[in-house]
Amino acid sequence: RVTGEVQFESTPEEASRIIEELEASPSIEAINSVKLQRRDGERKVMVRLTVEAWVVAARRGGRIG
Repeated sequence: RVTGEVQFESTPEEASRIIEELEASPSIEAINSVKLQRRDGERKVMVRLTVEAWVVAARRGGRIG
């Protein structure tokens, strides 16, 4: 399991679309945290997401032993 943080600045509508796309992505298992902070005097928000994905390690081609 790999957890990472994604941060970006956008309009509220763009943020909603980005979050929807991440939720629909088969690569993303979960969005654990969503934090939105409105920018003073602007029509933009700062977005911070914590996302979780599962990673499968590749098998080695050689034999052991």
